[in-house]
This record gives sequence, structure tokens and C-alpha cells, in this order.
Amino acid sequence: MNNHVDNSSNEFEQFKNGSTDALQVLFSRYHEALFFYLLKLSGDRMVAASLVTDAFMTIWDRRDHIEDETHFKAYLYITARCKFISQIRKDNTRKKAEQVFASSADTSHNDTYESPEDRERMRIHAAAMLRQAIKKLPVQRRTVIYKLYFEGKKTFQVAMEMGLANQTILNHKAKALKFLRRELTGMEFLLVLAGLSLIRYGL
Repeated sequence: MNNHVDNSSNEFEQFKNGSTDALQVLFSRYHEALFFYLLKLSGDRMVAASLVTDAFMTIWDRRDHIEDETHFKAYLYITARCKFISQIRKDNTRKKAEQVFASSADTSHNDTYESPEDRERMRIHAAAMLRQAIKKLPVQRRTVIYKLYFEGKKTFQVAMEMGLANQTILNHKAKALKFLRRELTGMEFLLVLAGLSLIRYGL
């Protein structure tokens, strides 16, 4: 399932076929811009980050129905907006939601999404899988991951602390992520990517 992604027009086809390498490429390409789009809508960094994860999870589930990367991007943003609307309806009174979004044509998609409870169970499961997978990493590689992601340090800072070259740190990071791709399912790995990206936003 986790075939290596080559830099060609086959990249999106590999995503559709379930490649988590391709998933990582697309997540890296679009998640930051989507985060700031949702942050502008919501005004809440945590809400925006959560909605990014939900949108990518839905896209991953429905990847067979996406024609190409242009369609992927459009569908990603429509999905994220629908989820934002759904979140507003959940957090506020129906009256307020109707006042804000009465003119929206996208709300008809909301009923097709999984419940928040289902998503939360998936997050808890993925977090447990991540903890178990990280424990299997070699000590030095595990240290690099913790320092980069859980302590939020820069590559050069980790290199100085560990007495290693910057490139060595990057190599450890790449090999660790490759190992996690093998250990986790596509959905679990997506949640891992989303969780690690939160550190960049200070969440």
C-alpha cells in the first residue's frame, strides 16, 4: 500500500490507490493554506486545526471519487467549509446558525459526514497507535522525533544538542516518518501528520 511516490503525473493516482507517501505529499502541500483559510473563518486556531484534520480524513475516505488534483483541492476546501458550518451549528443556537449561513448552498452535504464522536474515537485510537509505533524506533531516531515535534525545536538546535550534522537529523526524521507509514494505516498516519503539524501552529 505504501509505495514510494515518484515525482511524476502518477502522484495523484498513487494517492487514489492508497499510498500514504502520496497522502503525505498532498497533506504537506495543502494543509497550511487550508489552516489559515479556516482560521480566517473561525477566528480560532484550535478549531481551524481540527477542521483541517477532519477535511483531510473525509477526502482520504472518498479518494476514489476524486478525478484529479484540481478536483482534490476544490473538494478539500468545500469539505472544510461544510465542516465549519456544521461546527458552528453544533456550538451555537440553530437560530444564530441560520442567520449566519442561511444563504449557503453547501450545507446539504453535512448529513453525509461521520459523527464527531466517531472522529474522536479515531483520534484516540491513532494517538495510541502513534505512541506504540514511536516506541519501536531506534533510540536516536526516537530522540530526534521527540525533540523536533514534541519539544518544537528547530533542526539546527537538535543537531547542536545531539552533536550531529543538520543533514543527519533530517535523515533520521525522514526514516522515522517512513517507518510510521509502514506501521500505521492510511487514516492513522493522516492523524499523525495532522497532530505533528499542530506544533508548528503553537497548539
